[in-house]
Amino acid sequence: MISRERYEKILDYVKAHEADIVRDLNYICRMPSVRSESKIDEEPYGHECAVCLEKCAEMFLSVGFESTVYQRSGYALADNGEKKSGKTIGLYAHTDVVPVNEGEWIVTKPFDPKVIGNCIVGRGVHDNKNAVIAALYIMKAFRDLGIETNAKLQIFLGSNEESGMGDVKVFVKEQKLPDVNLVLDAGYPAAIGQKGILRFNVRSKKPFEDIVYISGGTAYNIVLDKVTAKIRRSTALYEEMMAKATPEIKIDDGNFVTVTAVGKASHAANAGLGINALGLLANFLLKIDALSTSDKKILARVSDSLSDTNGSSWGIAAENDFFGANTCANGIAKLFDGCLDYTFDVRFTDAMPEDEMLGKIQDYFHRGGFEYKQYSLSHCMKRDENSMPIKTFMKGYRAITGETDAKPYVMGGGTYANYLDGGFAIGVAHKCSEKDLKLPEGHGGAHQADEVLCIPDLIQGIAIMAELLLEIDDELG
Repeated sequence: MISRERYEKILDYVKAHEADIVRDLNYICRMPSVRSESKIDEEPYGHECAVCLEKCAEMFLSVGFESTVYQRSGYALADNGEKKSGKTIGLYAHTDVVPVNEGEWIVTKPFDPKVIGNCIVGRGVHDNKNAVIAALYIMKAFRDLGIETNAKLQIFLGSNEESGMGDVKVFVKEQKLPDVNLVLDAGYPAAIGQKGILRFNVRSKKPFEDIVYISGGTAYNIVLDKVTAKIRRSTALYEEMMAKATPEIKIDDGNFVTVTAVGKASHAANAGLGINALGLLANFLLKIDALSTSDKKILARVSDSLSDTNGSSWGIAAENDFFGANTCANGIAKLFDGCLDYTFDVRFTDAMPEDEMLGKIQDYFHRGGFEYKQYSLSHCMKRDENSMPIKTFMKGYRAITGETDAKPYVMGGGTYANYLDGGFAIGVAHKCSEKDLKLPEGHGGAHQADEVLCIPDLIQGIAIMAELLLEIDDELG
């Protein structure tokens, strides 16, 4: 049963350590932990990811908790010691972040976090380094306040969540899974379902004739917001392009005509909130009479494939009451030997059988002159809202917050919960108030420029999480 007195004591503790929490979050958010290549076995996801993982693990060790880095596997574990019950509650966070386009940031540089009023701006402050700090201060609060848990708290720190989740896939093979698994990478109250995620790229079977360069995007799971193309120059081509340019299209002259299209970034799970720059580029170039017919044929398929964000053009639009609708996002575009290669991140429901969906996608692109290559696929995930952890969690959440109508929800984003038996995603910031900064559209959210976290939201979210953990701990016995 929720202890209001205990909750208030924990909240007071967290508030008293707000300056430390902000300091520690800023510390790890200065690390550019974006996946890269490395030839060193101990750096499976690149040097920066390995460094950030080690530094985060050291934070737990430095204040007296057990902490071990499994370098070749790309994860670390920290805990508060074995308990008599023999049970374990796992908390999961990731230390890697999505790539950045520094030129789009207007408040601060991505890896130079800045406190503005009650907010922190910087890459990773919300997705997902806040969870690392939340887990650390929950464990500190329990220890410093003399609150004993029946179960061991085990913190999983990953370094590959944003680009494949290879870390957690290895973890479930190498380690015994905790009795309860809570992924601190969503929002309150609790996500009991996650859409499946399909990532693939397609490549044109024929190369371009006039277009010699296309490049844009940094990750599968960010709507491509800027792309540049270079085209063999002719006076007629240049003049026509200048005459037909729009505010979203910038033209530069030189040995080649350079065209830059600017859209709006968004998390792939919310593809409809973004504006895809490759689609803008294709639609513009299709209006240019001086461009070769062969190039325009390739661009016509590109334009059609990006004409919606729910898969309607591919024949896979589907939705149901539990998961909602499919979403499709293009994140990267480039040329290989003159052939266009571009990627997709599809968040799909179970309203259509997977085999049918995959068949329709492959057929659509093959008919349009493109080769299909699948990168990864994870299935839809559903959890029973009447199971012990979720039912206990929701009952406690309603009691603490007074939000008596609060219900668990389904999310489009993917988390470690997909790979954890019975795991589900939660908080940790209680209410995200990035709009308080009045940033431009396309700024402030996860995977966007000027990513924001509201400090009071995090403080309250940590205290809520701590009390709910104790409720689940009581249930485990």
